[in-house]
Amino acid sequence: MPTKRAPDVWESARFSSIFLASGFSCSQALSTPAHTQVTQTVRCFVANHQRLIQKKQDEYKTRVYAILPLLKYVSKQSVIWCPFDKPESNFVKVFSANGYKVENSHIETGRNFFEYEPKKYDVIISNPPYSLRESILERLFALGKPFAMLINDAGLFDSKKRFQLLSSNPFEIMVFDCRIDYIKDGTAKSGVPFKSIYLCSGVLPNMFVFENVAHLTPLALDGGDSAALQALSTPEVLSTLQGESTPAHRK
Repeated sequence: MPTKRAPDVWESARFSSIFLASGFSCSQALSTPAHTQVTQTVRCFVANHQRLIQKKQDEYKTRVYAILPLLKYVSKQSVIWCPFDKPESNFVKVFSANGYKVENSHIETGRNFFEYEPKKYDVIISNPPYSLRESILERLFALGKPFAMLINDAGLFDSKKRFQLLSSNPFEIMVFDCRIDYIKDGTAKSGVPFKSIYLCSGVLPNMFVFENVAHLTPLALDGGDSAALQALSTPEVLSTLQGESTPAHRK
């Protein structure tokens, strides 16, 4: 069988470069044969595509009732940075509706958390991508600002890197009396298979804080999050949460 002509191989290589131009970078040695370059490029594309699928699976948007317990721990004078959030994020809406100044950023708007930092902010609060939590924690501790991240607590200490980060830096944990529901692909999901916590640093007054939110979930599920934002962010509802607390980073 005749071998494939070199022009066809290079045409395939040129076609595969579309993937590279789209952000799927994969370094190649100049001496690598053309057919090998194509194979390696395709493999690199598949690997990156799988990572993108995983990141898409990580997109669990936060319900209003899961944000409210943070209000009493964050000073009203604080500027909050929400680094994984668009303007429609419930983190942005809840804190803005309760008198906080909020800076939001998102990778889709050209502000990558690992490269961007606002000029002025006091606290970092968000629901980060689960699959990137190790790199995110490393960046958070390096920034040296108080933070509160809503994360899945499964395997939190399983990684050597996370163990090192958490054993050498101050942190606190907020534990809920129920599993937190999320919004997935625009639909409110109940019965999620994992437990969520707020992993914080310099925000909570004690290493462990326990919050009751189960009584808020019926209100949150009645009429969606737009209605919940009005129904839940009232003095009457907020008073049902645990009592007043002095923000740790303001002591």
